[in-house]
Amino acid sequence: MAIKPLSILFLTCRFPFPLVGGDRIKPYHLLKHLAQHHDVTLVCVYQGIDRHLEEYVRHLTTLGVKVIPIRLSLLTSLTTILFSFLGSKPLEVLYYLQPTMKKTVDILMKTQHFDLAIAFFMRTAEYIRNKEIPKVLIAEDCRYEYQYRSASASRNFLQKLIRSWEYRKLLNYEQNVMNNFDCNTFVTNEDISFVSSVNPQAKYALLSNGFDQNRFTYTPYSSDRKNGLFVGKLDVWANEMMVRNIVDVIIPKVRKQFPDFALSIVGGNPSKQLQRYLQKIPFVTLYANVEDVVPFLHSHLVFIHPHAGATGIQNKIIEAMATGIPIVTTVSGVQGISAIDSKHVLIAEAVDTMHYSVCRLLESPTLAQTLSTEARTLIESNHTWDSIYASFDSIIASVIE
Repeated sequence: MAIKPLSILFLTCRFPFPLVGGDRIKPYHLLKHLAQHHDVTLVCVYQGIDRHLEEYVRHLTTLGVKVIPIRLSLLTSLTTILFSFLGSKPLEVLYYLQPTMKKTVDILMKTQHFDLAIAFFMRTAEYIRNKEIPKVLIAEDCRYEYQYRSASASRNFLQKLIRSWEYRKLLNYEQNVMNNFDCNTFVTNEDISFVSSVNPQAKYALLSNGFDQNRFTYTPYSSDRKNGLFVGKLDVWANEMMVRNIVDVIIPKVRKQFPDFALSIVGGNPSKQLQRYLQKIPFVTLYANVEDVVPFLHSHLVFIHPHAGATGIQNKIIEAMATGIPIVTTVSGVQGISAIDSKHVLIAEAVDTMHYSVCRLLESPTLAQTLSTEARTLIESNHTWDSIYASFDSIIASVIE
């Protein structure tokens, strides 16, 4: 849908480059698309001291984006949390409340004309929620449902306590902030159902995720593929929990039938504790902070993904399906992807029973081939960035009108 050229203010709580993690990949592609047609100003938070910041800013500038990076002050974040802990805002919002960011946004909106403001993630919503301007919140997932499920699934007392606290805060905060935006986008219809059941008055739209067709190329299934694979950012609690379930629960049961079956874990920033834990297990090889995960996706037999029921969409599953590696996951692991069991992926009812699906793949090369080809076809049909851009343009047009 064609839209007249607009002046757009875009806010993120991560610097959207390099392309590592969904919280960088999606805003990067949306900014790249918007800058081809509109005048885009990005105000974004970055953490720590990044030696490559100037290089990253130049990269976005070459796309046509005006970039204003704001360094997150950890002291400010901790102070804000300490003094506002008992207030109405959840911790994940308090952490990103930066006076410098607020002042920058306020000055921009007073001195420049913007036709549209976009907040990527609810963590940036506070900066524009009360501004008199057409606004879109790219919320991605239902946060209160995410924290509720994460608390229920957690075996760690501290994690369970913190996430239970966040759930109670988010239940009120999330539905209130949605009312301040002209449209709130989510990556799955399940997330839209969650939020609309609590707040049916706000406006919602589906905006899924895409994959890089040039990077995540397809390689057909072959008998050369071996062993299991998990890919994910290992400093993310949910991914570490999946790794431990694969290693402790799933693989030992698979090895009873296939003794030589082994596992590769590919991920960034594993904790020292996790590294020590994995080093003790003979059938596991950890590949930390690799430059490119695609060769691993092309060479392994099965992607094992014991997703434990959080919200949102799993980018790693979209990318894995695109490359042709057969996948074993759970129902929540394919939320928002429209995958059919035994056609595109194998879907297990519970983590405890996933080993049956893995063994089924090991026994049937024909099934593995079917999953490989059908998965790629599905992802090419529904999750190219061009299809996401078309949906995004429609959402913007409806808000501007």
